[in-house]
Amino acid sequence: MFTQLSVLLSKDMQAILRRGHFLAASGGFAALLVIVCSFAFRVIGYGQTELIELTPGIIWVIFLFSGVTVLGQSFIVEKENDALHGLLMAAGDPLIIYLSKFIANSVLLTFLQAFVIILHGVFFGVDYFEHFFFLLALSVFASIGFIALGTLLAAISTVSSGREILLPMLLFPLCLPLVAGVVSVTRVLLQDGVFPVGDFWFVMVLVFDVVSLVMSLLLFEFVARE
Repeated sequence: MFTQLSVLLSKDMQAILRRGHFLAASGGFAALLVIVCSFAFRVIGYGQTELIELTPGIIWVIFLFSGVTVLGQSFIVEKENDALHGLLMAAGDPLIIYLSKFIANSVLLTFLQAFVIILHGVFFGVDYFEHFFFLLALSVFASIGFIALGTLLAAISTVSSGREILLPMLLFPLCLPLVAGVVSVTRVLLQDGVFPVGDFWFVMVLVFDVVSLVMSLLLFEFVARE
């Protein structure tokens, strides 16, 4: 199983790296959102206090929109080349395909979110360098639930008409508990300077991660074989 997973993961990571235009487009889209928000709020004349209060909402909204662009490309190669059935025959277990996509998407989205956090600090002039690694760790926790659910829905939307609009329509409402949790945790982190491990909202993020991952693992086999 681990050999098959490593082979598929290597294939997925190579496919991502070969699509340089996709990486550039995802990074450029995230950068554009940060720049537009910085012009919108800094022109108003907000100071450090107001900008820090706005930061959680801004970086996690950008996380959602950047994440859905990443997920939308998850099964494009398999769809275009009609290779999913071949992968199912080669891998044997559909869960290996899911785990490969899940890990590859999580790595890509975590790096993308790190880029957004750095860029946000530069354009907004918000100094949260001492909290950077805590924010990055929170991005990892957020990515687990978001990518777990999103990878399943991406597989569903790929074989459906209007997949560009279907994926965000399904994913965003389901991720509301996750977004509420990470926004609240980020606010506490930036204002109080502590990572609220025992906080209700952080526990909600963990519960969302576990439920999303378990449900997606159970359901992906049925989606893939359809």
